[in-house]
Amino acid sequence: MNYTSQIASGTVTVDTDAGTFSITGVVGASPKPPDPPAPPTPSGDAIDLSAAIITAQSPDVRGWPITAKLTAVYISPSVNDGPDASMNVDFTKRWGAGAWPFVPGSEGGDLQYTLWVGCQILGLWYFSGPILCISRGQNDNYVPTGPVMRQGQLPDNWYYYAGSPLAGYQPKNGEQVAWFITAGIQRRNDIHVVAERTQVVLTPFAPGTYTF
Repeated sequence: MNYTSQIASGTVTVDTDAGTFSITGVVGASPKPPDPPAPPTPSGDAIDLSAAIITAQSPDVRGWPITAKLTAVYISPSVNDGPDASMNVDFTKRWGAGAWPFVPGSEGGDLQYTLWVGCQILGLWYFSGPILCISRGQNDNYVPTGPVMRQGQLPDNWYYYAGSPLAGYQPKNGEQVAWFITAGIQRRNDIHVVAERTQVVLTPFAPGTYTF
C-alpha cells in the first residue's frame, strides 16, 4: 500500500508492502515568508498636508521639512480688541539656541515666523499663512491675531485675500481647524533664511489651551 504526503517543499512516497520509500523534490524547512513591507514614515502631521490646497498669495510650503514641534496653541475667549485678545502659540524653535532667525519685514522691523491656519470646506483642507510673528525671548512672543473668536475675524482680517472659498469662510464654534508654523514671512510673500516648519495640529475652534 502506498501513502504519499507533502513534506516541506518535497514529496515522500512510502510503499508499506515493499518496505520502500522515495523522496522527490527538496526536503527542508518551510521557506521563510517575505518580510512585511516597512510602514510608511509618519510625517507628524495630523492631516495629509500633501492633499491640502494652499490658497492664493501663499507660497507652497507643503514640502518643507518638519524641524520644530508645535507644542501649544492658546485661543483667547475674547471677542473684543484688547491686550488679551490675541491667541498665542509655542514651538521648540521659537527662542533660545537653535531658534529660527529673524528676517526683515517689508514694512520695517524684524519678523521670525508665520502662523498658518487651515479650514476644511466641502471635504477639502484650505490653508493660508496670514499671521506674521516674532519672539525675542521665553516670555516675549508677538502673535497679532486680534480677537479670534469675534464673528468674521478670520475672513475679514486674516485671509480676505485668499480667494474662494476660504476668503469668506468663518469656522464655526467647536469646528476642527488646523494650525502649523513656518520660518520667515509667508503672508502674501516668501522671505526666509531656512525652509522649515512645524507639524500640522488640529484643535477645536474654541477658547482653550491645546498642547501637543
